[in-house]
Amino acid sequence: MKMSIMIKLMGTMLILTMIPLAVLGFVALQDSKALGLSVVNDAKTIGDASIKDSTKALDQLGEQIISQKAQDVSKQLDIYIKSHPTMKLADLQADPYFAALAVQPVGKTGYTAVHDSTTHVSYFHSNPAVVGTSLNAIGANDPVFDAILQKALAGQDSAGYYDWNEADGVKRSKYMVITTIPTPTADGVTLQLAATTYISEFSAPAKQTESTIKIKLDKTTADIRQKTESVGTQNTILIVTFLTMIVVIIVSYFMALRITRPIKQLTEVANNVSLGDLSNTDVEVTSDDEIGELAGSFKRMVVSVKYYMKKAKSA
Repeated sequence: MKMSIMIKLMGTMLILTMIPLAVLGFVALQDSKALGLSVVNDAKTIGDASIKDSTKALDQLGEQIISQKAQDVSKQLDIYIKSHPTMKLADLQADPYFAALAVQPVGKTGYTAVHDSTTHVSYFHSNPAVVGTSLNAIGANDPVFDAILQKALAGQDSAGYYDWNEADGVKRSKYMVITTIPTPTADGVTLQLAATTYISEFSAPAKQTESTIKIKLDKTTADIRQKTESVGTQNTILIVTFLTMIVVIIVSYFMALRITRPIKQLTEVANNVSLGDLSNTDVEVTSDDEIGELAGSFKRMVVSVKYYMKKAKSA
């Protein structure tokens, strides 16, 4: 049975919250002072578990966005090559429009790049120094990176994580997707499109939330200790427990809605395009994040498809 991201996020938050809080509500009837400290400890556990699950969900969403970016850009390049059947690789390298299509941003720091499917020589890259060099040089020092390349060598879509060494020596995890562009150039060169970026870009909000939660919980712990030592009131703790459940339900709903609403909209428009219906392809996604960038890429793809369909009909 297919479950949406919204259901998964809300279900996880609700399960991790309601079960411990239901237990705490019963314990509150027995010992309000002990319950006060227990609330904080369980809240920390819930917070850690929620952050862990949220980070995992955001990372998975990031993987989907990177993969979709790779597929979208690959289709744009394939359409361009098909519409220019006489252009050789050297012609495409000299074409600024094709170069702009080949190298597009992925997230805040990532990018797409194009290389030879057989030799892995880079032809289009955001770093000019990389153009003309083989990705195999990187793979020689990184077995994980090399495994991603070798899988793509067989013509399959390939994806995976690898560690990238920063200038300061720190290793950071990146996620890369490689897909083959179906149509070869006029001189028979088959190209592949790679999309890569730091996966931490997508889980950064969860990490920031983790820090905020810790500060809030530390303050709450101090307040509870002070209040439970002076006044042991079961009713106050029960009210706090109940309000916490309500807040978690509301926050988890709107958090899930904010993530899934633009994805659903893009999915509906994508379905229309796949059925050949280009009359209703407006995408109303204005968020200034990776989903917004995905929507922008999708809009450009739709414009390209409309253009070439119109060009094909008039030919």
